[in-house]
Amino acid sequence: MSIKVYIASAYTVGDQVENVNVQLDMASLLMDIGFVPFVPLYSHYQHMRTPRPYEDWMKLDLAWLDSCDCLLRLDGESTGADKEVAHAESIGIPVFYELNELTAYYTINTPEITITEAQYSELKKLYYSDNIAIKYPFPILVIPGPLQNGLVRVNWISNSPEYILKKLPWLRKLQSRNKY
Repeated sequence: MSIKVYIASAYTVGDQVENVNVQLDMASLLMDIGFVPFVPLYSHYQHMRTPRPYEDWMKLDLAWLDSCDCLLRLDGESTGADKEVAHAESIGIPVFYELNELTAYYTINTPEITITEAQYSELKKLYYSDNIAIKYPFPILVIPGPLQNGLVRVNWISNSPEYILKKLPWLRKLQSRNKY
C-alpha cells in the first residue's frame, strides 16, 4: 500500500512547535501502519532558517496536496488547513477527519487470505494483549465470514506493522508469498 496522506492541521494558532509535533506524531503512526504521509509543517524548520510569506507556504502546500491520495484533517482551528480541505474537495481528493475513517476507507478492498483458527487466535491475542489496537487503531484484519473446516477467511493489510510480523513469523511468510 503506497497511499499518500496529506496531513492538515493547525500551525499558527497555539504553540507552533507543539503543532509541528502533532503532525510528526501522526506521520509516524501513519508510517507504522503502511501509509506514506506528507507533513507540510516540515516547512516550519525551513521558515526558521529562511522566512517566507504565508502565501508562499500555502502555494507550496497546495502543490504537494495535488499529488496526494487523501487528506487527513487533524483537530484544531486553522484557516490554512481549512483552505487545504477546500482545495482537496475541489479536486476530488477524499478528506478524512479521523484516522479510523481513513484506514477503513483503504481497507475495504484488502486481499483475503485463509488462516487456521489457531493462527487467527494467535493474531487476535497479540492484537489485544499488546495494545496494538490502541497503537494501530484500524482493523489489521476483518473477519468477513464464519469459521469453516477450521479455517478463517480474513482481510488483511499487506503492510502489517513490523512489530506484528516479528512476533508472528508465519504472517511474514504469507505476506512475502502474497505481494499485492
